[in-house]
Amino acid sequence: MLTIRLCQTLFVFLIGAFAAGVVLNNLRDPQSNLRFVTHLMRMDTVFPDTRLKRRAVTDPALHLLAFRLIVAVEAATALLCLAGAARLALALGADAAAFHAAKDVAFAGLGLGFLLWFGGFMIVGGQWFASWQSREWNGRESAFMFYAAIGFAFLALLHAA
Repeated sequence: MLTIRLCQTLFVFLIGAFAAGVVLNNLRDPQSNLRFVTHLMRMDTVFPDTRLKRRAVTDPALHLLAFRLIVAVEAATALLCLAGAARLALALGADAAAFHAAKDVAFAGLGLGFLLWFGGFMIVGGQWFASWQSREWNGRESAFMFYAAIGFAFLALLHAA
């Protein structure tokens, strides 16, 4: 059982470390991802004749607000997952009920990360802003890698160890 608990703790830690790296990159080079958010919301690279272009948001202040919200959710995901991993590490030797009770913060972090990368990038970005129509500003493949890893960690954490 200790091996399973160590793996669960490691998986949550790795998701937290990943999210922290994303935040650091966004703070170090904000223009790269702000540019992505801007093109996504402007819908300037989707099919020219699509009726979905009515959804475009062209206000730069809203682009910046969306970018800042994304970074804030990434940061909260990182903090919750890292804190969750720490709680799990402290409970490694505890009984099953205590270890399971220590999972709540980790689940919150993983859930928030899934909300961002699936809800934000796949539903809002991919469907609402039709990024699937853009060859240049389409973050769906990257988002899939992120939320798939988060989903895997979430499922692993469900195991009673």
